[in-house]
Amino acid sequence: MATIRELERAGNASYATRGAGGSLQAYVRFNDSLGLNPPAEYEAEVRPFVAEIEDEKNLGGAIALSRTQIEAATDFDYDAFIQTRCSLRQYTGAPVDPELVENAVRQAIKSPRSCNRETRLLRAVYNPEMLARLLSFHSGNRRFGHKLGAVLIISVDLREFDMIGERNQGWGDGGIFSISMVMALHANWLGSYMLNWSQGCEQDKRLREAFDISNHESIVTFFGVGQPLKSRLRPRRTCLM
Repeated sequence: MATIRELERAGNASYATRGAGGSLQAYVRFNDSLGLNPPAEYEAEVRPFVAEIEDEKNLGGAIALSRTQIEAATDFDYDAFIQTRCSLRQYTGAPVDPELVENAVRQAIKSPRSCNRETRLLRAVYNPEMLARLLSFHSGNRRFGHKLGAVLIISVDLREFDMIGERNQGWGDGGIFSISMVMALHANWLGSYMLNWSQGCEQDKRLREAFDISNHESIVTFFGVGQPLKSRLRPRRTCLM
């Protein structure tokens, strides 16, 4: 509680402090539901603290999820869904509805990440002039970039990782989120193409300067997003063993 207050006073309230406050709320409510009181040495402080955040929506605590709920939610042909997802290079050129992208983000953000830390960041560009400028930094879209309705930049905030053993964790978290975005965009009837940001230092610096991307972020990938043609074509791939 002292740490939450200290962080909030310093202007560092975040997903983590809200989650910590929500966990304390859930702790008190759980005890109350059983007619129990927290230990006396904590109760005098925890109840006033929880009362201060009573009306706020905070994440924290636990949820009950039954097998029946999971079975009901997964009662569809997942194989058919996943087999119809492919990386597309053919688009209509029509605009992309930002609400569909936001819905995909809301779904993809459920993907796992290390220690529940929220490091994933996403920028969405829709304006045609800005789209053209952004795509000029990337050579992998020359034949279809002008038909995209949006480009997303996915990055991770490295400030949440503080040990040498975590030096590559951001790429893992960002990669998992990117995979979830591919599937979520498909579920929202949008085509996508992952434009890997495999660039040298100088090109990376130019992009950061042009789009105000901080040095504490690692850019994981771009996403080209667009309205797919009515008929989608994909190459048939044969694996030779």
